[in-house]
Amino acid sequence: MDPDRFDALTRSLPAGGSRRRMLAGALGLLAVLAGHDAGARKKKGTRKTARKSKPCRNCCRANGNPCPRKNAACKPALCSRFTVTASWDSDENHDSYLFVPNDEGESLPAPFIDKSCNGCVRDLYPFACVNQDAEGPGDEVTSIFKLLPDDYEYWLELGRGAPAGDVVVTLRDRGKLVLTSTSPANPSGEAGVGSWHVFDLDGSTGRFTEIDEVVADNLPRANTSQNTFVFCP
Repeated sequence: MDPDRFDALTRSLPAGGSRRRMLAGALGLLAVLAGHDAGARKKKGTRKTARKSKPCRNCCRANGNPCPRKNAACKPALCSRFTVTASWDSDENHDSYLFVPNDEGESLPAPFIDKSCNGCVRDLYPFACVNQDAEGPGDEVTSIFKLLPDDYEYWLELGRGAPAGDVVVTLRDRGKLVLTSTSPANPSGEAGVGSWHVFDLDGSTGRFTEIDEVVADNLPRANTSQNTFVFCP
């Protein structure tokens, strides 16, 4: 404060040796209060900024895989219960098949979805989808958003002449890795496709059983001669 202004203010106070001390104390208190208010505003603003940048706890990409923050391609509504990823680096054409339980009120023979059931829309029957038809190399990701009672069976149709170890299948439960399985050789060799039964999943309990068996035939016939393709828009 300007000394002349300080002297003028002290002269306006009652006479006595404590005028300067009174004014100095008052000004000091005002400064403390002003500093506290500014600090509170700054702290409040910091908390607000922190909330904006807070990571998303249950965000997933469209294929069901978890991701750390919410954005246009990563939302809580996209999280799946189980995610099955078939990965390979060769030019082979492997195809994912998921045999599913019947929805309530349905009695279809061996309903299944395959690589044609892509798009991963949440209301697809039976709450599952395959993200794409990868013709090699690539990933095919099968997502199960909601479990229905009874059994799920995951199969992979192996490309012609595919050697052992060409495909790695991983199963994740809410993002946690629970199974890794490597493909056997195509039992049909160069003569035709073969089918690999990877695992079964109990829709009532969420428990899985690794099968790891091959059949020298194509899908869905390798699993059952009577079956129903579940149409996916």
